[in-house]
Amino acid sequence: MLAGTFTIPTLPVVVVGSQTAALSIGISPAPSGAVTIHFASSAGSALQFVPPRMTFSATNANAQSLVVRASSQAAPQTAAVSFWLNGTDAQFFQTPANRSLVITGPGHVQVLSYPSRLMAGETSAPLTMQISALPATSVSVTPSSGLLQFSPTKLTFTSSTLLTFTVTAASSAPTGSVQITYALSGPDAAAYAQPAADLLSLVAQGAVQVGSLPALMQGESRQISLTVTVAPTTSVTLTPSCGSVQFSPAAASATTA
Repeated sequence: MLAGTFTIPTLPVVVVGSQTAALSIGISPAPSGAVTIHFASSAGSALQFVPPRMTFSATNANAQSLVVRASSQAAPQTAAVSFWLNGTDAQFFQTPANRSLVITGPGHVQVLSYPSRLMAGETSAPLTMQISALPATSVSVTPSSGLLQFSPTKLTFTSSTLLTFTVTAASSAPTGSVQITYALSGPDAAAYAQPAADLLSLVAQGAVQVGSLPALMQGESRQISLTVTVAPTTSVTLTPSCGSVQFSPAAASATTA
């Protein structure tokens, strides 16, 4: 008569190239001799069980830990996990029913769009970071660059696939491209691929240069030149003012190159 059973927990989703947390495998009651449970799956070598078998005995009946690893070459799939028993007391224990284990591809995180460029000392409009699928618990992304400040410094995904942040260029930042890298952390970080680095173009703070101001006779008109040292991202307008002088046009605008 079969009287003994094994306790097998619900098998979690495992990401390609990663492994599960430790799973507790138990037995009841303790065998008088020995019984060994073996693990196998329909995914073949794509799934590895560590250890591949566990032996329980009268002196070793405590729960034991199992880790399931999915190889980096594993294809996303739902695998059937099976068990078989041997040992002197195997006949007294019921073989556990097959379980399902989902192998999934890694999720990804990305910034939808950075501005075409950022001036030294400038803060961007709100930017959006997107995660492909919500984590089981949470995953945090920390962007980093020596010449940039990010607000907030860390974005944690829990219940929304979209989060916003801003980036500010250092006031002393030189003209050129800067690389932005990302670090993943949190309980579900292993379920997401490492984000690729981004590049952001920085330009030194521009200036408006006004040509020489001539001496004017009453009623006289002269042309004055205005020059911007850096073409603006969208536009910049200069409005001159003087109580006894009229300007035409009243304002001068420079637009992006």
